[in-house]
Amino acid sequence: MPNLGYNTKHLASHTSLLSDIKENTKNIHVDVGNVNVNTDTLETKIQATNDKLDSFSGHTNNTIAMGDGSTQLRTVGLGYDRTNGKVVSNLIDAAGHQQIDLVSGGDITSKLDSLAGAGNNNIGEGSSKLQIYNYGRDVSAGNFKPMVVNSSAEQIVALSATDNAVLDNISAHTGTVDGCVASNKMNVNISSTSGGGLATEAKQDDIETSLTSIETDIEATNTKLGTIETDIEATNTLLTTIDGVLDNAELHLGNIETAVQLLDNAVDGNFLNVNLNLAGSDVANNSGNKSNTCPRVVIATDDVNISAIKATHDITTTTIHNNVSIAGSSTDTSSTVISFTHYPRSITIHAGDFSGSQSIAGNQVTISPLVSYDNSTYFDLSTFVSSGLPVHITSGDALTTKCVVIENARFPFMKIKLTNGTGSAQNFHSVITF
Repeated sequence: MPNLGYNTKHLASHTSLLSDIKENTKNIHVDVGNVNVNTDTLETKIQATNDKLDSFSGHTNNTIAMGDGSTQLRTVGLGYDRTNGKVVSNLIDAAGHQQIDLVSGGDITSKLDSLAGAGNNNIGEGSSKLQIYNYGRDVSAGNFKPMVVNSSAEQIVALSATDNAVLDNISAHTGTVDGCVASNKMNVNISSTSGGGLATEAKQDDIETSLTSIETDIEATNTKLGTIETDIEATNTLLTTIDGVLDNAELHLGNIETAVQLLDNAVDGNFLNVNLNLAGSDVANNSGNKSNTCPRVVIATDDVNISAIKATHDITTTTIHNNVSIAGSSTDTSSTVISFTHYPRSITIHAGDFSGSQSIAGNQVTISPLVSYDNSTYFDLSTFVSSGLPVHITSGDALTTKCVVIENARFPFMKIKLTNGTGSAQNFHSVITF
């Protein structure tokens, strides 16, 4: 039997070696940085998701038509109808131009009516009017200058040097002719180098005949001058009419210049600046908070469930025990069941003296979170903690309140059980927040 002793010796050696291996490896942790994880399937799904998002967003050179057959992210612009208390879509025409109505009786319409005035209105009545000025173009300087009028609002026209010279020439000759006329007759001085024949009857007859002819010519001239005077008066009338037309033209040119300036201010590069307006108020451009001036965007029904995402971030507070009397050293399990439609990041439970008299210390009330996966069988999380199971639950005592915090909860149903650690009946309350 000598071999039996030899094998027993080696068996004892192996047992000792295995114990050393167990002791040395129990604290070994795996470095996940050196672990090769196959992510081929995950990368494929991520790429498919990116491709789908690209098809929704499109490229900058994509067609503007919605009917080109491609899948696009569809949104609808909405406005709030405050009169009827509902939301309606913005109106556009077939070309995609937004339709905007100017409300009758609004500030703009009333202001334009007051500036325009009625046909019998008067500038000097003291009312506010649209002030415009007549301008003419200075061709030499290449700019516009206001027209000049006198105190009677009559336009002052400056004549050119040529026009002034012609008028001066006419004035000089008219003065000469006026000096030759006396009692509707032309005074004629006859001069001769000799006095012979001046007093002869034949000469006098010739002179009389000539004077008669001259008188006839003067009368014809007067008639012509009358016609000229009439033509001048007609010309003055036409000039007055032209002056009025020029005033109207200048008025319209002023309006046109105002309108062109407004259009120029509204143009930025090759684009027309447009201010969106909802129910008479400009759309807010500095905040996305809910308001009457914030446009709404409709999410497609096949997109991410926004309501579910919102629910995971909302905070809900529910009172479970509300002034509930619990006998000394007794418990009360509320019949209220808290149902979790999502997994909250943390659940906080507060319980304490309802009266607020601070007569009960926080450590004299015990909170027992009872949880269930089927709303029939409930387990006490405090028991799991005390037994050493890895449940993320912490608690603490304040002066009159006990607090229990459960992190990363993974159960759909919960009830709250309170234990009165005092020797007499007391009123308690409990509140759960998640």
